[in-house]
Amino acid sequence: MDLEQRISIQVLNEEADFYRLLWRTRRRALIVTILLICLVLGSFSFYASLSTPADPEYDLRLALYITSMFVPLFVVFVVYVALKTHAKKAAVEAEIVTMTFDDEGVEINGPRASSKTRWAAYKRIVETQDDFIFYIQSNIFYGVPKRFFDDSGQIEIVRSLISKNFRK
Repeated sequence: MDLEQRISIQVLNEEADFYRLLWRTRRRALIVTILLICLVLGSFSFYASLSTPADPEYDLRLALYITSMFVPLFVVFVVYVALKTHAKKAAVEAEIVTMTFDDEGVEINGPRASSKTRWAAYKRIVETQDDFIFYIQSNIFYGVPKRFFDDSGQIEIVRSLISKNFRK
């Protein structure tokens, strides 16, 4: 008979954890946004290159080319600052929670709330090099950095629980 596997860990995510998780989960949207901006600005630049200015003294084509190069960089900078700011705020609000992984699901106990989520309730579970990411909805998730596990044996047990109990 299979013994029930159960792992409990203490988790306190830091700013770097939140930033890494936010970047991991939002990078597709950022890349699509930058591509769309480049496409629109590229179209304007192409159109401007074909046109002849009405007054050669006030030729704005160079300004449009420069804008086309710097707007995507500006968007990347704004998103970076937004992610850092959001991560910093989340880290300030973070509390130590106890997470327990077993055959039924994941239980989280913290100072302000507790929850038990069955494996079937997750929409998706992703393992990265540094984290396990549990998606409750497509845009609602929580991450568990692997550094909170005592050893690789505990990580293997969590992997085993996920593969045995989570059905995509």
